[in-house]
Amino acid sequence: MLSGTFESFPLAEVLGLIERAAASGVLMVRAREVDGSLWFVDGALCAGEIGDLSGPVEGRHALEVRLLEVAVPLLRARGAEFEFREDVTPPWPAPLALTVETIFEPARRIAREWAAIMTTIESFESVLERTGENTTESITLSHLGFRVLEQVDGRTSIRELARRAGVSIVAVAPEVRTLVVAGDVRVIVDAERALATARASAERDRPPLEAALDVTDDAGAILAAAPVRDELPVPPPEEVPVPVAAPAVALVDPSSAADDALARERADLAARAGLTSAGPVPEQAAAEPETPAPERAQIVVDRSELLRMFSGLKDE
Repeated sequence: MLSGTFESFPLAEVLGLIERAAASGVLMVRAREVDGSLWFVDGALCAGEIGDLSGPVEGRHALEVRLLEVAVPLLRARGAEFEFREDVTPPWPAPLALTVETIFEPARRIAREWAAIMTTIESFESVLERTGENTTESITLSHLGFRVLEQVDGRTSIRELARRAGVSIVAVAPEVRTLVVAGDVRVIVDAERALATARASAERDRPPLEAALDVTDDAGAILAAAPVRDELPVPPPEEVPVPVAAPAVALVDPSSAADDALARERADLAARAGLTSAGPVPEQAAAEPETPAPERAQIVVDRSELLRMFSGLKDE
């Protein structure tokens, strides 16, 4: 049994291994957005299903369209895991088979050009109208392309054209782009219908097939297949804090303030004692480190010493 991830083994390599081994069985792919399956007989593709696209098809062209519808979303799927189980047949009759190259090359081209396709058609709800002229010397249309052109009437959306043709938007969108680029048809965006579809899509899950196409490319841009493209909200400018200078604060040395208070107190005591000068400041004895005296007691002692000092000066 062959199994792994597309990060380790890209889909192209897996299909090539199955083809070279001429194996028969089913390749089951589980991706983040959608699951899909491709059946092989002797290394050739004979059936496929993805999302709600399932069941038998009639004829070679119908089989080619179905396999493209499966391969393109799988090529754009993210975080995909695969598993190949041998000798598993489709649950419906599948008498025809196509080579891997017949399907993979156009599928890879469509997957690579999907961003340009969506830019051209604007929305799956867009309406097409004929221009009556062709700006190119020649144009080559597939059988599906002719069917789409026949249905263009200026009122029918691209999604409805796909439904009438019995195929998915994956198959119809590239054909529409070919017609637009050639100048045979022009795209008319129905704003009201697109808005209504956008609101409805916001209230329910998108179809798995469309979700698988709505992925991020290598450059990081969203290749949106949504009906309308909302403008990104512009964030308000960030407020830059302006530094404000703090008001100047005068720093006061506690020791200086204490000295000033002491000087005023000595002057007051000297005046009460009838002296014109307070005299020199006596040295204070250092407090015992083991039993430091409370601050209030120390102040009382200092005052007593000052009074005794001033009394002694008066006696002299």
